[in-house]
Amino acid sequence: MESEYQKSVDTCSLLLQNIGEKKHPDPQLFEARVLLNKSVALFALDREEEALTTSKQILTEFGNNQRPELQTMLANTLLFRGGILLRLNRDEDALATYEQLLTKFIDSNQPELQNAVANALTGKLSILVEMRRYEDVLLTAEQFLTRFGNSDRFELQEQIAMALTSQGVALSKSGHTEEALVVYGQILSRFGDSQRPELQEQVGKAMVNQGFAFIILAKREKLAEKPELFLEHLDQANTALEKAKQHLDEEDAILLQCQAYLWFLRGEREAAVPLLKQAIKLNRDEIIKGCHEDSKTHHLPEDDDFLKLVDKLVSERES
Repeated sequence: MESEYQKSVDTCSLLLQNIGEKKHPDPQLFEARVLLNKSVALFALDREEEALTTSKQILTEFGNNQRPELQTMLANTLLFRGGILLRLNRDEDALATYEQLLTKFIDSNQPELQNAVANALTGKLSILVEMRRYEDVLLTAEQFLTRFGNSDRFELQEQIAMALTSQGVALSKSGHTEEALVVYGQILSRFGDSQRPELQEQVGKAMVNQGFAFIILAKREKLAEKPELFLEHLDQANTALEKAKQHLDEEDAILLQCQAYLWFLRGEREAAVPLLKQAIKLNRDEIIKGCHEDSKTHHLPEDDDFLKLVDKLVSERES
């Protein structure tokens, strides 16, 4: 396969060298397509910096062109560059690239450009959630849902579910747990019966987040010395997490972390250990970060012991 991509790079390079020698019905569009194809092939060969350089030529040469076909090419190029920058862990640059696309095309009524806008907004959301910039997540999710939230277009359904999930997570992490539960309920009622695998995954993630939200409510009630409500919310969390397993194809580190946390708070600490071990195995850094962050919300004495267990299991795994 690598040789095929290299052939594509070589072919595109040759076409670009000889672009002035042959007459094309649409030389501008032809050149832009060849440049983008070359960039894609370079990216497939893990030559990201060259892909960025090549794709930048499209922006430089055609960035101010108002032709609809080239506008679509520009939008697709910006989306592609955002993906390259993410692979290079240049998240801030990727955000700036998506913002560039949104500034240029968000008010367009052209369907192809609206698709690009939707992709840029969900790409931006993913980065902001990862950065834990929850205020910006809420603003961006609202921007997406206002524009696309009521659409029944097939290709937008996964993105709508992702935007709602991001909104729910941001609300939960910002202390608005009940509002987050309402959002997760919207995901389940809208997409719960869908047979599309990608939507089933989003439903599963919503149930995991729903379970975590109930755990947070349980902690709040324990601090308020309401043991019956504490146990009721833990039961609700357990139900949501068990249901989530039916929708997720692979083991989910966050699901396992939530289950471990739940059993630990119930006082069944031995049951938490294998779940937490597997979660750490699947996604060590995210689990460490998540556990420390989660412990700060309605902090209980049990949280200190849970963090000690996390540190112990991480040390054992690394020794």
